[in-house]
Amino acid sequence: MKKLLLLLLPLFLFAPQSMEAQKERKLQKKYLPKELYKKKLFFGQTKTGMLKKFPEASTESNSFDFREVYLLGEISDRFEEVVCYVDAEGTFLLYEFILIVAEDYNNMEIGRDLFGPPNHEDNEWRFSPEITGLSYTLAAWTYQNKLILAAAMPGTEWESGFN
Repeated sequence: MKKLLLLLLPLFLFAPQSMEAQKERKLQKKYLPKELYKKKLFFGQTKTGMLKKFPEASTESNSFDFREVYLLGEISDRFEEVVCYVDAEGTFLLYEFILIVAEDYNNMEIGRDLFGPPNHEDNEWRFSPEITGLSYTLAAWTYQNKLILAAAMPGTEWESGFN
């Protein structure tokens, strides 16, 4: 009986966290490009979980102590590079994707296809917790050949919101 209990203990300790991550990922499905969702990348994912899925990811040095930057490489013909920001000050959660859009595609068109017309100033998108069911606001915007997706998660640079 003692051996059985020891075998089942990890299940009780880690299953609730796993179920919460699955719920979080499912709520994000309509706000992430299909390429990210199929690769099981999502906001709030642990750095460890991301690196298990992308062991070939490389780190990029940056001048900010509050985040770590990971390059995942090409994930589709639309996105020639995916850059991930992970909090470096405690949570170690993925909170931003910078999708480098391939030359044959238009980042604003991809954004419109994913989110509809921009719903915020400067041709940007915002999705509040009331809309998403998540505990934080999601934002998206374009810059040069990039589509940026970010989450205002506690403990991250966006915690106080998007300006």
